[in-house]
Amino acid sequence: MLVWRGAEVECVSALARLERAAALDGKGMALASNRLKQLANGWHEIERSEIVRESALRFLRVTGRRIAACGGLHRLATSSRIASSHHA
Repeated sequence: MLVWRGAEVECVSALARLERAAALDGKGMALASNRLKQLANGWHEIERSEIVRESALRFLRVTGRRIAACGGLHRLATSSRIASSHHA
C-alpha cells in the first residue's frame, strides 16, 4: 500500500478527535492505534512531489471523491469501538 508520508500523523489526529468527542473510548483508541501501527509496518510512504499532487488533483476532479490520508479510518475506529465494547 502506498501512502502519503503524513498519513500516520493524519490518522492519529483523526483518532484523537474521535476520542476527544467521546466517540472512541480509551480501549478503542488503543485498539485503533495498534491496528494503525500494523498497517504502517506494511505500507510504503511516498514523498511529496508535483506528479503525485497533480495526480491527486486530477483524481478529485474526475471522481468527485475525497482523498483520505488514511483509507478505512472510519472502519478502523468503528471496529475498535465495537471490539472495545465487547471487551468491557
